Amino acid sequence: CDRDRTEMTITVNNPPKANLASELTLCDLTVAFDASKSMDVEGEIGSYIWDFGDGNFDTAQYPAPHTFVNPGKYKVMLVVNDVNSCNVNDTAYQTVEVLKSSKAVFDYIIKPCEKTVSFKNKSIYNDRTEWDFGDGQKDSSNNPVHTYNNSGFYKVKFVINRGSPCVDSLEKIVWIHADTSTHVKF
Repeated sequence: CDRDRTEMTITVNNPPKANLASELTLCDLTVAFDASKSMDVEGEIGSYIWDFGDGNFDTAQYPAPHTFVNPGKYKVMLVVNDVNSCNVNDTAYQTVEVLKSSKAVFDYIIKPCEKTVSFKNKSIYNDRTEWDFGDGQKDSSNNPVHTYNNSGFYKVKFVINRGSPCVDSLEKIVWIHADTSTHVKF
């Protein structure tokens, strides 16, 4: 019995590993993404496909920073394909929260002779406000009215969205110059 014998070596192609990186929560609608930690142990990645979760796509390893039109949570997907086979791929997901950026802005009006100041919050996209009037007194209302006990210069610090990635603050010097005494001459 004479048999023909054939030997064949089969190489199993391991799939690549997708890995994407970005900041998870930002205060800007533009996000930079990076796939540089994606890898293929047997060679190189053949292609990159990004789905930003808002209907936009890219095919670069380092896509240009992506600008989301609206704030919100987006599930970003990266698919990497093996250079040796189009059917061998891996997918990574990352949820990115894009918030509206905030800007602390306020004005104030001093009532003459009373040492009273009306503060007006003119900030955009703020959820929480904190006021430090520079005299040891604080307030968390949106548009506070504060009376100072003494004349002088006070550094007022206004903070919005503390505890959020979108915190912002503004400091202004307020000059309280109120002479409420009455001078009578005979």
